[in-house]
Amino acid sequence: MTRQTEQFYEFGPFRIVVEERVLLRDGQAVPLAPKVFDTLLVLVQNSGRILEKDELMKAVWPDVVVEEVNLAHNISVLRKVFANHANGQQYIETVPRRGYRFMGEVREVSDNSAEMVIAERTRSSLLIEEEVSDQKDAADTGAGDQLRLQAKRKRVLKVISLGVAIAVLSVLAFYLWQWSRPRRLPNTTLKSIAVLPFKPLIAGSRDEPLELGIADTLITRLSSIKDLVVRPIGTVRKYAALDQDPVAAGRELNVDLVLDGSIQRSGEHIRIAARLVRVSDGASVWSEQFDHDFTSLFELQDTISNRVTSALALKLTGEERALLAKRYTEDNQAYQSYIKGRYYWNQRTEAGLKKSIEYFNEAIEKDHAYALALSGLADSYTTLGYFSYLAPEEAFPKAKEAAVRALELDPALAEPHTSLAYASFYYDWNWAEAESQFQQAIALNQNYATAHHWYGVYLTAMRRFDEALAEIMRARELDPTSLIINTDLGFSLYYSRRYDDAIRQLQTVLDMNKDFPLAHLWLGRAYQEKDMYREAIAEFERAEAVMRDWPVALGAIGYVEAASGNSAEARKMLARLDALSNERYITPYAVALIHAALAERDEAFAWLNKAHKDRSHWLVWLKIDPRFNSLHSDSRFADIAQSVGLAP
Repeated sequence: MTRQTEQFYEFGPFRIVVEERVLLRDGQAVPLAPKVFDTLLVLVQNSGRILEKDELMKAVWPDVVVEEVNLAHNISVLRKVFANHANGQQYIETVPRRGYRFMGEVREVSDNSAEMVIAERTRSSLLIEEEVSDQKDAADTGAGDQLRLQAKRKRVLKVISLGVAIAVLSVLAFYLWQWSRPRRLPNTTLKSIAVLPFKPLIAGSRDEPLELGIADTLITRLSSIKDLVVRPIGTVRKYAALDQDPVAAGRELNVDLVLDGSIQRSGEHIRIAARLVRVSDGASVWSEQFDHDFTSLFELQDTISNRVTSALALKLTGEERALLAKRYTEDNQAYQSYIKGRYYWNQRTEAGLKKSIEYFNEAIEKDHAYALALSGLADSYTTLGYFSYLAPEEAFPKAKEAAVRALELDPALAEPHTSLAYASFYYDWNWAEAESQFQQAIALNQNYATAHHWYGVYLTAMRRFDEALAEIMRARELDPTSLIINTDLGFSLYYSRRYDDAIRQLQTVLDMNKDFPLAHLWLGRAYQEKDMYREAIAEFERAEAVMRDWPVALGAIGYVEAASGNSAEARKMLARLDALSNERYITPYAVALIHAALAERDEAFAWLNKAHKDRSHWLVWLKIDPRFNSLHSDSRFADIAQSVGLAP
């Protein structure tokens, strides 16, 4: 029997089966996405050699132009696989500014040994049986009859042929079993769904907080199912138009299914019609109408959640069933306040965030054990702190307090773990605690995009750029149309000193929404590092036009004016920030930037020390912010960086 020789690569406890495109560890399959497997195979085939990033990308994506972040994502996935299965051995080395090198000792194996052994044993049996038969027949002089001798030989050959057939069948059976047995490969039937805001049947009867609130509650419940990817409320809220086509929305959101519904309320009576639409062909998978009293809204949401999971034919674990049926409050008024809080929080404006705090506090007053409302309160304060709308000492401690209270009530919520991690990162400068909380959040809900997103931001500050890009890419997979996630992908590229890549990424965000202020801010930052000062100022001014009197944008403008030689304009910006300080909090970091660009070192360090006293969250970027490069040689810079806890 002949068969094409199998090719394997072995290293440590791992074996790559090339023909089957599978990675095995001690005989068990390790799930890898196709392009991740391709990346590993190319690295292993070039073990010990530095592979330039361009060379590696061309080998993995030969006919497609892809961004470098895709390669970084694959490398990060492989490192996590090896961290989990390789007893800590580092197989993939990053060669700065060049590429990657596979460091394991690789053995190339060509394996057809099983069938060779069986074939050799079969040939030996044939020779032995023929020899014994001939000797016996030669000794049988009494028989002497040639016909009888030939008949005996035919009988022996029949027996031998039967043995050969059995051996061949055994080999075939072995290989069929070997290659058809379950490989524990990743689930390729993973479903994704978007729950659109429910819409009123009558245009003049809109109640947007209720419409978004019902969608948000269903999203929270369905997100507890591990095999279901659910788009977050922040992404779907823009699809609230009465004439919104659910199939078109589903295609933009890159999901398999869309849950669409309508609301009709009359006094204390509410009627909801819901349907599940398959995006590929627009077919209705399930539809139903529900009539309830408004006071039994929770029961209505229970029913819809159960009907949807039944329509999807999902097999739920006991834990998932419990989470699907979980109610975070039994107080209808508290729930109404909560959904209004989320409605205003999703606006992400200063006024909206402060309004959301009022509603979240109102919900907590009505139900002191309402963990989701406390989590929402934490989110509001972290966002106000990030935008520098509030002083750090006013925003982040309140965020931490609310998050801790939420976790005391419900340790299984991913959201407050994420908010607590954010505050530990930006305010406490406690890097270990921040990472631990981010990882706990992801372990609790692997499909929570914000946890992956903010963890990626944290990893950027830690200068773990490959891991950072992988986490933000994962967040983008979960929430592909999110403006802030796509913007922070550009932000991470900027801090990685990949300015051209950052510019391309941020321009795609502005193609999605030409007025998104943070995309303009970071695009301006990338332009300034390429000495494109006029373009940078234009971007900062576009950001400031949306977020009036935003100190972050004003400081960015002042820095570029000074860096480009326009010191008079830079001083005008300093004066403007000083005037604004009588009305609102001004982050000292913005003022320090302008003085650094004006080569006024003493003033720059005075404002950086003030930023340190304020515990300004911008200080986590001090070591990698290129705008402070001119201060690195001053011992005062190292002192401030060390006091923040930033490694040399």
